[in-house]
Amino acid sequence: MDTQFAAWERWVLVGAAVLAGLVLLLRLLEILRDRRRRRARIGAARVRATQSMPLQTGAHPPQAGQRWPDASQQMPDAGMYENPHPQLRIQYTDIYGQASEKVIAVERLDLYRQVVVFRGTEREDLRTLPLGRISLAREAASGQRFSMGLWVEQMRRQARSRGEDGGSAAAPS
Repeated sequence: MDTQFAAWERWVLVGAAVLAGLVLLLRLLEILRDRRRRRARIGAARVRATQSMPLQTGAHPPQAGQRWPDASQQMPDAGMYENPHPQLRIQYTDIYGQASEKVIAVERLDLYRQVVVFRGTEREDLRTLPLGRISLAREAASGQRFSMGLWVEQMRRQARSRGEDGGSAAAPS
């Protein structure tokens, strides 16, 4: 009886070792798959970074045959995007999902949170609005179309040149 119990015990031990080996093998395969995915994401991000595409927030993707403007090229109205505190007339989706329009004075662009802090018509009317909710922006004075994506990229470049890593991208007042 003792010899049969010892044989049974040995088979349980072998089965547990095989199961542990299988678990370790699956974990190793999962680690390798995650590394491959991470490398692919990094490679894709590098490709996107070299294309210097502006954010698609508020900007429409180019039509067939068109290209995004190159970051080194000067836009004809590039001076419009230099101002960290523009006056804009925006169309946006409010918190209830309704389309709204408002004239705002931008106080600050928060690059980390991807929001615009602005003042409305009243001086005490300080609000934040996520960039993704802005559907259309025009300069308040001239009515000229204002690309939020180009403006955000310009503010990001200015923040990098000042040595900031992110966060608020407004020039000191």
